[in-house]
Amino acid sequence: MSGLQKCSASPHDGGSLMLCPDNLAVVPRVVEIIMELQNLTVLEGEDATFKCLVSPEDVAVIWQLNGQPVVPSERLLVTRSGLCHSLTLRQCQTGDAGTVTANAEGLVSTARLSVQEAQVLFVRKLQDVVAEEQGDVCLEVEVSHEAAEVQWLKQGILLQPGSKYQLQESGCRRTLTICCLGPADRGTYRCESLHDRTQAKLHVEREYRAGDGGGRQRG
Repeated sequence: MSGLQKCSASPHDGGSLMLCPDNLAVVPRVVEIIMELQNLTVLEGEDATFKCLVSPEDVAVIWQLNGQPVVPSERLLVTRSGLCHSLTLRQCQTGDAGTVTANAEGLVSTARLSVQEAQVLFVRKLQDVVAEEQGDVCLEVEVSHEAAEVQWLKQGILLQPGSKYQLQESGCRRTLTICCLGPADRGTYRCESLHDRTQAKLHVEREYRAGDGGGRQRG
């Protein structure tokens, strides 16, 4: 009875013995990455989706971004559908660039994420403004995307926020408020990004009191 061994039978079988092959082997679990991750290049503010196909369907895939485990959130979406596993990074920023890894029970697929800085363009440009002395005036622009950074200048000199200049942003809107206008505030104001610029002139009118000849004078 070479190659056979005695196997215990169920008590319901009357306690009889059965001969069983002694060379039964456990079939190993075969995990396979059918489709690897692919390198992606996106613009700042766009979404990036990495996909891989892994067999069999019940394989647990662990994702990493720059060596750190991915914790699903509103910005990091982990999904699976059949053999397809995917990781989506929403509204990518330049700091997200790096390496994405999918680990399928020891099998690893790696890809590179590159994020290009989006061009900041002015959708609505500055317009010339006429304002009165002692009042406030607001200069306004609209940029091409919400994360855009701009700077304000007067006659080529960078303006810093403070009691005189108030810089604000809301969505794609960027504003410069100049407080308590005086003759010295006349001139050319410019708003610029790395890729675009817009400028306009501010004219300040001086109010004449009674006895000064009346009317207004524009500067």
